[in-house]
Amino acid sequence: GVSGRIPVYEMFKIDREMQDIILKRPQEQEIFKLARSRGMITIREDAILKSMAGFIPFQEVYNF
Repeated sequence: GVSGRIPVYEMFKIDREMQDIILKRPQEQEIFKLARSRGMITIREDAILKSMAGFIPFQEVYNF
C-alpha cells in the first residue's frame, strides 16, 4: 500500500444466489438491488463514513 492513503471502495460478496443471478445476465439494477439487500455500501457511502470517522477530508467525498 501507499503510506498515508485511505482506500475508498465498494464491493460485494458473490455467493451462490448472486452467482446464479449473474449467470442469467440480468439488468444491472437487479444485481445492485440484491447486493444492497445483503449490506453492500456504495463508494460514496464508504467515503462519507470514512469522512465522518476523520480518515478523509469531507471535501474528498465529492470526488466519488
